[in-house]
Amino acid sequence: MFLEPIFFILTLAFFVGLAFGRRFWHRWRDSKRERRVRKLSLQLVGQPMNLALKELGQPFGVFEGAGRTLYEWKSPPSTNFPAGTGLLIFYVISDTRGTITHASWQTRGEEDWRQGAHSAAAR
Repeated sequence: MFLEPIFFILTLAFFVGLAFGRRFWHRWRDSKRERRVRKLSLQLVGQPMNLALKELGQPFGVFEGAGRTLYEWKSPPSTNFPAGTGLLIFYVISDTRGTITHASWQTRGEEDWRQGAHSAAAR
């Protein structure tokens, strides 16, 4: 008699808690990934390009220009970045000497887009 309403309320509470827990987990993973790429973009500027290749693996794309080269990593498919929701794109620009002059990133998620950049000129 009272067992069915109690079971219904417990089931409903479980699924509401599961939905909020999942949302919290995704936000925590996204903030962890954002902290990592912010730190990485700051640390890489001024360093040799070989350091970025060692740290991040092979880039998704390499685009050569007049005196500069743009390297692009995407996660997914790259597994060298912490997991998160949506797409992470990480860019590095190097000069002719192979020194990183600019590093930037952006995330494209369902709910929000974020981005950041660091350049040698801004230092």
